[in-house]
Amino acid sequence: MRGAKIFLAALLVWFCLAPAAIAAEAYPSRSIRLVIPFPPGGTSDTIGRVVAEGLGQALGVPVVVDNRGGAGGALGSEIVATAAPDGYTLLQATGGTHGALPHVMPHLPYDPLRSFTPISAVAESFTGVGVSPDLPVRSVQELVDYARRHPGQVYYGTAGVGSVGHFLGELLRVDAGIEITHVPYRGSSLAMNDLAVGRVQLMFDPLVMPQAEAGRIRILAFTNARRWPGLPEIPTMEEAGFPGFVSAGGFFLLGPAGLPPAIVDRLNAAVADFLAAPAARERLMRAGTLPKHSTPEQLSHDIAAGIERYGEIKRRANLTFE
Repeated sequence: MRGAKIFLAALLVWFCLAPAAIAAEAYPSRSIRLVIPFPPGGTSDTIGRVVAEGLGQALGVPVVVDNRGGAGGALGSEIVATAAPDGYTLLQATGGTHGALPHVMPHLPYDPLRSFTPISAVAESFTGVGVSPDLPVRSVQELVDYARRHPGQVYYGTAGVGSVGHFLGELLRVDAGIEITHVPYRGSSLAMNDLAVGRVQLMFDPLVMPQAEAGRIRILAFTNARRWPGLPEIPTMEEAGFPGFVSAGGFFLLGPAGLPPAIVDRLNAAVADFLAAPAARERLMRAGTLPKHSTPEQLSHDIAAGIERYGEIKRRANLTFE
């Protein structure tokens, strides 16, 4: 009798677990939707399309990009947070959507940590301090001196209110004791176009990298903790005289909460595969990022650290959002 009970219990466990195991083993069997929570044309869109192509090749199924810009990335993030946890709806998240945004919109319709399953980092973002070529400055100190002589006349463009660029612009304003004017756009590519022609004079964004290579703008510094390998002569903001002026940024892949571990492992391995390809690495570096793979556990830790970091910046710059 005791043996029969054990057998029945084992059979029940098998019936509960077998469907999930079979589904994970067959994954993926159809196209995957990659939600990019920003409009086309910006850095997030560029990185997302590299990810979509690379994942598609590694997994052997189409990965279809779905740009869902709005509310600083909250609209697209919510779509994934409420999707079925089957691995067919994924999010191209950023340090903005899962670092800065929770401090801009404290009542998000999802939890930036608990509503998602971390899969892997994709790229480390290098945020450049870019200026219009018409601005007569060649260093961060010269920029600060110019802004002091022209209070309120240095306009910095961003991807929108509450974006990473907005946080960093306000941090510079407070740390340097200068008066600069925020000009929010609906996406970083629009702001970058105006920076190149001098309608705005300053921008904090990874998108300054390809624009600088094309000679359209000038980079004064990077907000990372280390220098960009491709431009070792450009200092970090800390080296330029601003201790603690370090942004937490990057691009990473998330799924809805409850994504089966076998599917997470499959996707994580696929990210590692395509990041190893020279063509993908080159495209990511051209966009001002460094390829970066991580375990889900490392990514979870990095997201939590990013949320804390932008909370510190918000307090330091005395930022308020209505």
